[in-house]
Amino acid sequence: MYRFASRTILSLLMAGIIPVLGTSTSMAVTIDFADGSWNGAQGQTSFTSVVEGTTVGLTSLGGPITVNYNGGPSGDNSGRDGLGIGDDEITQSSPERLTISFAGPVTLQTVNITDLFRNEGGIGRHEVGWYSINGGAYSSFAAAFGQLNGLTNGLLTLNINALNVDSITFRANRDSYSDFSVRGLTYTASVPEPSTLIMLGFGFLIAAALYRRGYFQSV
Repeated sequence: MYRFASRTILSLLMAGIIPVLGTSTSMAVTIDFADGSWNGAQGQTSFTSVVEGTTVGLTSLGGPITVNYNGGPSGDNSGRDGLGIGDDEITQSSPERLTISFAGPVTLQTVNITDLFRNEGGIGRHEVGWYSINGGAYSSFAAAFGQLNGLTNGLLTLNINALNVDSITFRANRDSYSDFSVRGLTYTASVPEPSTLIMLGFGFLIAAALYRRGYFQSV
């Protein structure tokens, strides 16, 4: 038998703490690779940055990462295009791969592509790119209607809407004309609510105080 029904007290504390442990909120995050905060990736094959509490990494294969920011050294320095490899784009001429990774699984909602044009290989032969989620099979995407080189910026929004994403890898189509840039993306990540952390800490403080006072000592 325990003094002051300590088992009951402990059970009540745990009943309050355990639900708190699973309480979190989803926070939408938008990344723009041309906003200046990713300029440090220029010329690197690996780069990381902490975005709203989540570590986001970039790795490249086939050449160094290029960041097409305003006034930058890559092929396009207008600040409109985002990430490429070697020059201002991910190209088909070599095994170029760009991987964006997340320290914890996220729900990847959208990816913004630029420099993806129609009729680049001749009439009806449009630029094509590919992406792979978590190292799985590749899915293709093609230039959107009306996106013509010299007239537009080759914009395309990919509606990914994939759960538990740790990484996404991009490559160009294996032809003589396809290439593109990755401008940005939107995802949601589960983060603990501030009130959750406060409640959790308060529960442990109560348990510690009761222990010091001998409430959990047998009699």
